[in-house]
Amino acid sequence: IPTLVKALVTAGLVGGTLIGIDLLESRLDQYAQDSDALNQHQQGIVFRVLQLVVLAAAGIATLTVWGVNLDGLLVGAGFLGIVVGIAAQQTLSSLIAGFVIMFSRPFELGDWVEISEVEGVVTDITIMNTRLRTAWGDTIVLPNDRVSNSKVTNHTEQNRLRLSVDVGVDYSTDLDKARE
Repeated sequence: IPTLVKALVTAGLVGGTLIGIDLLESRLDQYAQDSDALNQHQQGIVFRVLQLVVLAAAGIATLTVWGVNLDGLLVGAGFLGIVVGIAAQQTLSSLIAGFVIMFSRPFELGDWVEISEVEGVVTDITIMNTRLRTAWGDTIVLPNDRVSNSKVTNHTEQNRLRLSVDVGVDYSTDLDKARE
């Protein structure tokens, strides 16, 4: 195939990919507006993942048009995937747990939760970790694999928050009256 035709097909692939990504984003926006299944944070993550899939497919198609042999590339990518998977087991575990947390939604941003004996308001949920702000203003970052493997108590799910306060009274105080 002449080089000019390959260049035109490549330009068409690039243009089609850009149009496809824009179309994908608009369809995802429509779906998110019509449905309560995706919040804005989840929508962004789904779009990025789909964008990567479309770009990878376009890259492979472009390499095929130019006659690049993908056999060696795919074998190398498979071997690299095994090595990276073994080396980054903890990171991959947090990554997968992040997707599970984002789509199962045991808590939302702004909820008061208790995770692994740590209490606070959820300030951020990313693919890798969940951030809590404690009552003292400290920020605690929990890896998502730890969050998904822990007992999670959402104190604000019923739109109520109970506080327990110890109150001391003098020894000479009438306890029945103090309880009232």
